[in-house]
Amino acid sequence: MKRIIFDVDYTLLNPNYENELEFFKNYEMTEHFMNNIGKVLGEFENNHLKYNKSELLSYLNQFSSLHLDETFLYNWFNFNIRLQEQDVSDAKELLEYCRKNKIEIVALTNWFTEVQKKKLETVGLLKYFDEVYGGDIFLKPNPESYLHAIGCHKPEECIMVGDTLEVDVSAPSLLGINAIHFTKDDVGHEFTKVKKLTEIKKYL
Repeated sequence: MKRIIFDVDYTLLNPNYENELEFFKNYEMTEHFMNNIGKVLGEFENNHLKYNKSELLSYLNQFSSLHLDETFLYNWFNFNIRLQEQDVSDAKELLEYCRKNKIEIVALTNWFTEVQKKKLETVGLLKYFDEVYGGDIFLKPNPESYLHAIGCHKPEECIMVGDTLEVDVSAPSLLGINAIHFTKDDVGHEFTKVKKLTEIKKYL
């Protein structure tokens, strides 16, 4: 393997999305909006090739009947970066193994690149990465997102690792990219699956 492609949230680190209600309350958002923000973002991703700040704001304002602006996004992104203390020792062990074996390391994530980079930096992982490709470049499962992430390599020379079966595993595998499902659950499917990131070393 020449390149390993990682999803970020719930794969390499645990984000603070569960705490966003605390942030949204500052903007007098309805309970309906706050309880459905994940669904709203999912619908945006399904209908767009990439994230664009102005288009996202327009989409959120349409749903919430508010007048959110770029200051809201700035504050939201900064809230995203405030991660709780967490153990990333398994991730560091795997990333150091990849570095030692001259395997390129990139991230492919559906949130904004600038935010994901800062989150990786917060937990001490950014220094291992050659590139971070965010949803403002391409959104998964758009095939272009995976083809962009493999760089100059052939699909079969790369591995994609992530927690979401559809976008991190089944979609890239259709393009010939090796895919590994990182999940704590007992799942029944034909793809390679691991419960610890360090288990991935045997597939490299």
